[in-house]
Amino acid sequence: MAGWSSPYFTEAELRCKCGCGRSDMDPEFMSRLDTLRAQWGRGITPTSAFRCENHPDEREKTTVGAHRQGRAVDIPVNGPDAFRLIQLALASGFTGIGVSQRVGKPRFIHLDDAPAADGQPRPTCWSY
Repeated sequence: MAGWSSPYFTEAELRCKCGCGRSDMDPEFMSRLDTLRAQWGRGITPTSAFRCENHPDEREKTTVGAHRQGRAVDIPVNGPDAFRLIQLALASGFTGIGVSQRVGKPRFIHLDDAPAADGQPRPTCWSY
């Protein structure tokens, strides 16, 4: 059972893709994501959200990432919509923005609000 609720997102769409069934999203993050979704004005279907320690992308990390903290989502979007989503994310207080918009690769925006840590300053932006 999740420790959060949302008018826009379900546990099923935010659960770890490794098969464990967990959707341990941070309640503060979910509040921020709900605010963003309300401002966006249309559906958002994350391709990745919570990731447990057994998720393939998390097993190789030496630090606990924002997805594993339940403080991140990847949202498929491109072009002018990507720019607008980034504007709304900044206004909503997201502090980590990753941009994947290369032709031939999955196009998405990663959003998180993980706290600053050693070697991981906030706010920050990167590309994939």
